Amino acid sequence: MSGPEITVRFELPKRVSQILYHTLSLLENHFYLQLKEHPQGNVLISDSAEADIRISQKFIEAIINRQFDQHLLMHKQPVILSSDGAPDLLGTCAYMVNFLQEYDDNPDHFDHLLRFKYEKSYQHRFDCITENLVLRYLLQLQEECSKLQDLERKKLPSQLWVSHDIDYLYHNRIPDLKTAIRHFSLKEVFQVISKTFQDPDEEIFDKILSINQANGLQATFFWLASKRTYMSEHEGPIENANYSIHSPKVRMLMQKITSAGFELGVHQSLGCRDLVSEKNSIDPGISINRNHYLAGKLPELWRSLDQANIPRDASAGFSNAMGFRNSYGWPVQPFDLQRQQPFKVTEYPLHIMDATFLNLHLGPHETFSQITSFLDNHSSDCQLSLLWHNNYFSEIKFKEWIE
Repeated sequence: MSGPEITVRFELPKRVSQILYHTLSLLENHFYLQLKEHPQGNVLISDSAEADIRISQKFIEAIINRQFDQHLLMHKQPVILSSDGAPDLLGTCAYMVNFLQEYDDNPDHFDHLLRFKYEKSYQHRFDCITENLVLRYLLQLQEECSKLQDLERKKLPSQLWVSHDIDYLYHNRIPDLKTAIRHFSLKEVFQVISKTFQDPDEEIFDKILSINQANGLQATFFWLASKRTYMSEHEGPIENANYSIHSPKVRMLMQKITSAGFELGVHQSLGCRDLVSEKNSIDPGISINRNHYLAGKLPELWRSLDQANIPRDASAGFSNAMGFRNSYGWPVQPFDLQRQQPFKVTEYPLHIMDATFLNLHLGPHETFSQITSFLDNHSSDCQLSLLWHNNYFSEIKFKEWIE
């Protein structure tokens, strides 16, 4: 079922109308319709108070002047307002879903790995990181625009996509050994010692595969292709892989994963010199990337992925907060403001990561309570992404987490 054709026309500068049309097309994710731009379109989009969909001067000037500071665009709530206080729903969606707050040259807004700081985001400022604001505003826009009110809503149960970043295979067994000693468990001590000579730990991967299979989950395993240590100007040396992607044991693990029906991805290393080479050394057929430590700036990352012909990315998440980095629960093709067209790459944002909760020193009960609440609150219209690292499947140090 394709739905009715909805034609729209813009009375706005071209550079403004193109990103708005791209954003409005998100309605096709949630309603049955075919959106078309036409000079005599039925739905007028302009800055006029008489328009069917009104765009604020604030948003227009932000696009034209390339000034995306959230403090200039939003004041008491996470929405852009017109001069008379009317909400600019479509402009706000375009700003949020295309990560425009991160088009920022202020070095204080980025950390040592060029990650946009959650503390500098509108999500932090308005405490709305777990809210699917883009969907909310799209639904509100459809309700308020009389020419869109008859559209039929799609019924879309949310999907859960699981991923595993393989940062470490040859584990430091000291933390497990200390935990076993604290438990006064000789069995656990011998278990740690015996596994010291069995890395990479095949039992952990068997457990991961069985959990994903038992729950009918799609899963992607991201592998590092570089063992080179990255030298951070402010943080010193940071490790990439502690394993060789060419090791026969590693290749056997990868074969086991793909034979089980799961996907391999490239985990772009810190200081990567040639992403295509890294991808090909893992598997030339790989079609998805995630940056190690979620490092890197947007939109530069997407530009590099387009050049490398990698069609999907999964790096866009906040490392220290669960939720929506672009306030939307569906994969998107971000809009390229330089070329005035969408990037070729589709971004699959990361919503939930194990390390987030561990770094916040939350226990398993509180962590899973927060995760369950988040999943329950977004049970429709989302493809939710959950990352669990392989090294957190230790039955000794992280036993309660596994259970």
